Amino acid sequence: MTRQKPAPRINQTKTGRLWGYARVSSRKQEANSSFEVQNIFLRNAGVPKPNITQETGSSKDNKLPFKKALINLCQSGDTLYVISSDRFGRQFLECESELIILQSRGVNVYFGNQLVTSKRPVNILLRRMLLMFSEFSNSERSERTRAGIRKKISEKGGWAGGRPNLSIKPGLIEKALNLFNAKTNNAKTKESKFLYTKVQVAEILKICVSSAYRIYNRLLQDNLVEPRRAPKNIPNKNIPSS
Repeated sequence: MTRQKPAPRINQTKTGRLWGYARVSSRKQEANSSFEVQNIFLRNAGVPKPNITQETGSSKDNKLPFKKALINLCQSGDTLYVISSDRFGRQFLECESELIILQSRGVNVYFGNQLVTSKRPVNILLRRMLLMFSEFSNSERSERTRAGIRKKISEKGGWAGGRPNLSIKPGLIEKALNLFNAKTNNAKTKESKFLYTKVQVAEILKICVSSAYRIYNRLLQDNLVEPRRAPKNIPNKNIPSS
């Protein structure tokens, strides 16, 4: 992934503390450069590393405790930087209310390089447009997801999202039972070994590995397959691990 060019340093006389807020919606986004890009912007704006608050959480209903705690810390003369309006939140009314509170305290809030807590009408208009667009883009994405689910339901008849029920594939459990019980014998050592691992069973049946584990655990509870590992407190070399 190409690293974005850091935002230019904002030349401004600052009388208070500098704060920064960075947010991603999910753990998956933590693995990519989302936090990295936001931190580059915040550090380039002059925010000290200890003053940067990072939060992982959805903007739905604006339930972001770290952001609310940071807002409570901001005092008159402080400056808060956020790389964009959608990282601050995607709920227009709640975010607008928070910005009004910060503005009343004399806190300067920047989305990118744009001051959004100025009392000038043009700044108020820009701030509200940014927040409205953030909420709109989130609602549009949710509607696309719902449309995709409705399409899947109409195509597959009753699918309601999530992992499919294992019983939808005829004979799947029986095939898995045969594969899990399949063994190979060593003529020299006279020891038997399971022929397929759980991962290999998943590949043969063309299902995900987690489904193979679910089937195995179900069969194990019904005593239809042998355990792949001997109990830790009872050594047993005759039962190899998969």
